[in-house]
Parts: sequence; structure tokens; C-alpha cells
Amino acid sequence: MSDFVAIRKERKGGNKHIHPTIGLGLPLGEFCFYEPTMNLLKIDKEKQGLMFYLSKKDKKVRIEIEEKEDDNYHLAGSKRSYSRFTNKSLGVTFSDLFDLDMNSKHFFKLHKIKKGVFDMSLIDKN
Repeated sequence: MSDFVAIRKERKGGNKHIHPTIGLGLPLGEFCFYEPTMNLLKIDKEKQGLMFYLSKKDKKVRIEIEEKEDDNYHLAGSKRSYSRFTNKSLGVTFSDLFDLDMNSKHFFKLHKIKKGVFDMSLIDKN
């Protein structure tokens, strides 16, 4: 047996997404906010919601955290390593703004601008 070398499978701990990342699944419009993103947002899902502001000219998206209202987006999913919401209309709007394929998943980086205000930028697949 001394001539044999054991090759063991390496296990990586942690999440797939180490940086603050938001996933957008199309065509359903499922927005997934992964654990590092939730840590950056520091949102109280019971009392706060998200509002999206889009600039078609600059092709940019800004997110602001607000008190929960009927017209903002509410995150769900407390037992998973991510939180999410689904809105097909917002997904189509993102697809139009960033010229995204409607049958795949896309990822965005999140950058903190100031307390409660964040910018989203598309992660290029190339």
C-alpha cells in the first residue's frame, strides 16, 4: 500500500457567492439576494422593503431601502441562505434595460453608495 497516494475530494466551505450579488432568473423575474448581499443591505424584512430606480440613459439601477409599503418589493425566505421576491414585470424591465436573454439567469453586483442606497451593475458573462 505504500506505493499508493490517496486523492481526497476537496470540500470548499461557504457560499458560491462571496461578494454581494443579486441573481435574476428570467422569464419568471425571480430576484435572489444572497447572504453577502443581505449582510450589506442590513434590511429588516419585517419592516422594510426595496424600491428600484432605473436610468435608461445610463443603463443603471439604484436600490433604496424604505419602510414597507404596498408599492415596494418585499423580501421573503428566512430559513435559506438567500432571500427573494418574484416580479415578472420588473424582470422584463431589467431584460429590456440590460438587453438580457429571457431564458437564463443573470447576476448583478451590489455597491453601497450610502446608508440605505445601493447601485446594481450587471456582471458580464464574458
